[in-house]
Amino acid sequence: GEGTVRSAKLCYNGEEVDLCLCRTKAHFSQEGKTRILTLDPVTVEFRDCSVTIQTKEYFEEGSSNIKIERNILDITNPDAEITLNEYMVACYGTTEYSEDMSNIVLKCEGSETKTINYEYKCREESLVGATEVSAVVPEIETKVSMTASSSDAEGYIREGYAFSPMFTLGYTKTMADKEVFTTWLNLEKAN
Repeated sequence: GEGTVRSAKLCYNGEEVDLCLCRTKAHFSQEGKTRILTLDPVTVEFRDCSVTIQTKEYFEEGSSNIKIERNILDITNPDAEITLNEYMVACYGTTEYSEDMSNIVLKCEGSETKTINYEYKCREESLVGATEVSAVVPEIETKVSMTASSSDAEGYIREGYAFSPMFTLGYTKTMADKEVFTTWLNLEKAN
């Protein structure tokens, strides 16, 4: 099954490639109080199209938000519709086994609020134009959320099941050549 990971998948005509499986190198820089990790571009080859994408991650000192930019540098087929699925799979615990997650509440908020009270039933909710997708873990008084730069991105939440208990927060967006999609991973104390 999947482990805890924060990554993105590129999807095209039924094919899917997870960027966390693409090897690359990265370079460090700093602008003021923000540390920037710039990954070298990777090229994902589909059957009849190739996509070159670059990732930048921004870590601001004193902030609990991580900004992640995905920049499409080139698409060999300009008519191709590439879907970017920016996601985080997570659970909580102190060993390789998660703790009881029954009290976790998942939310997808925007023009309406869709909520999943965790019951290990593999349910999913989504909302086009979601302003935030989140999970609140009361046992550790923590709220983890994702937000996106684009109002036409579709936010989604997914609960796990007994043999894969992790929850998933994410956004999907159809992207074109030279387009940039930014998401933020946010961590805060939940009362």
